[in-house]
Amino acid sequence: MPKIKVVSSSEKRRGQLSVFIVVSVVLVFLIAFLYNRVVLTEKRVSEMTKTQQQWDVQAVQGMVQGCLDKVATDSVFYFGMVGGRTGYFPQSIVYDQYYTIPYYFWTGRSLMPSKREIENDILGTYVASRLKACTAGFTSVQGFVISEGDITSKVTIDKKSVDFKIDYPIEITKGDQKTVLREFSFRLPSRLYDLVEFSSEIVKREEQDDSIIHWDYMTEFTKRGYNVTAHAEQIHTIVYRVVDTNDDYRLYFEPYMFQFANRVVVQG
Repeated sequence: MPKIKVVSSSEKRRGQLSVFIVVSVVLVFLIAFLYNRVVLTEKRVSEMTKTQQQWDVQAVQGMVQGCLDKVATDSVFYFGMVGGRTGYFPQSIVYDQYYTIPYYFWTGRSLMPSKREIENDILGTYVASRLKACTAGFTSVQGFVISEGDITSKVTIDKKSVDFKIDYPIEITKGDQKTVLREFSFRLPSRLYDLVEFSSEIVKREEQDDSIIHWDYMTEFTKRGYNVTAHAEQIHTIVYRVVDTNDDYRLYFEPYMFQFANRVVVQG
């Protein structure tokens, strides 16, 4: 007849305790695992949100920079071609609403702007007035709220570049994330410095004697790598045109052209 093992109550309690300990350990590991999964998921979501916010900011920043590059380049192009698009010059040869040549000298009086006036009142004013038109309220960038402040610009004509520094406060909001952009800059390779110097010297010489065309100075200036011409356009009007033949300073893939008119006394 088989023997029946009698288990004492103390042994039962030890067995129950072992099972409880095992279950507790499993539960602890399970809770820790789930907790880590939740924490890691929240962390990944937070990182993804931050990454998306960074992409949003980069999209806005890239858009502003692209607009600044174009508008700043346009300002130099239009200044050389038609005297700018800001209505600065009181006298111009008007061919049509798009094409004019400004007078830098008018019957014994200089109308030429100073270098600082060119920087601030022509180039800087053009950029400040056209930049928002280019960004167009950021309507092409969706998913967040953007507010804009007033634009101020600082332009410096150096010997081999025109430098633009823009203060354009932009606040980008998405959910509880907020980013503020403000300072932008652009450097355009250009020898506009030389051309301002050339036109200033021509005007200075004509203030002393406007009965002749100063071919000697024009010829000397061509040695710097410029093509310089002067021709009669209207009665007592000479149009000076300078083309930069240095390929390093092309604008929109073309040699940069700078022109202005002087109303003088021309002897036949």
